[in-house]
Amino acid sequence: METTKKTTDELLVNLFEELKSRPDSIQPHKGLLVLSSPRSGSSLFCERLSNTDSVGQCLEWFNFRYMEAYQKVMKVDTINFADYFDFLKRKTTLNTGVFAINVHLDQYSALLQKGLDVFAIDFNTVIYLSRKDLVAQAVSLAKAIKSDKWSSKALAKADEHEPSVIEISKALTFLLESSETYKNNLKTRAHFEYIYEDFAYSKELTFYSKPLEHLNVGLKNSDILGTSLKPQSNSHTKESIKNFKSLILGH
Repeated sequence: METTKKTTDELLVNLFEELKSRPDSIQPHKGLLVLSSPRSGSSLFCERLSNTDSVGQCLEWFNFRYMEAYQKVMKVDTINFADYFDFLKRKTTLNTGVFAINVHLDQYSALLQKGLDVFAIDFNTVIYLSRKDLVAQAVSLAKAIKSDKWSSKALAKADEHEPSVIEISKALTFLLESSETYKNNLKTRAHFEYIYEDFAYSKELTFYSKPLEHLNVGLKNSDILGTSLKPQSNSHTKESIKNFKSLILGH
């Protein structure tokens, strides 16, 4: 029988409840960072990385909504970032010795404004993920913002009608700004750059094995291409992408 879906916030609280109950891991001695923008396939990429058993659980640990879930579970009014980071290292490394995290570029900028530089952490390997079809990415992002359904596992808070032209335009502007943040400030820090259209449906393991080789940890499990994630696009989404492209191209 299919279990009842939960909202994104409920899923995050469940995640941190599970983390709290885990035994402590050995402290990491290496770090892996995946830089990306929303709807660039980073969840899929990170799930496959984690499936290698060579790195810790790679999620958006510095996402403020994750931190809010941590606050609820740990029953603290404010977050001490040092304590939070120590918690993550103990609970997410999974005795691999490698702390892994996905950071969206807007999250990087927001943390920087609070005086927290992600790169103060010594990341041995940095991967940047992008998407060629920015309109498709923008439609997906606008739809997720509207419904708060960020994965197929989550329950939509609002209707899942296709986003408006204005909503797509705002999402596209956001993605372009994220791309500029990377190009102007972070490109020189990346060791690998991968494109969603290349890795998402490929059976090639080098997208994952090469960064691990750079990290000097190797690929412990090669059966990694299966995923618990399901595509969220449908015929209506494809129509929205087609219509927006026609609009901006003027035909």
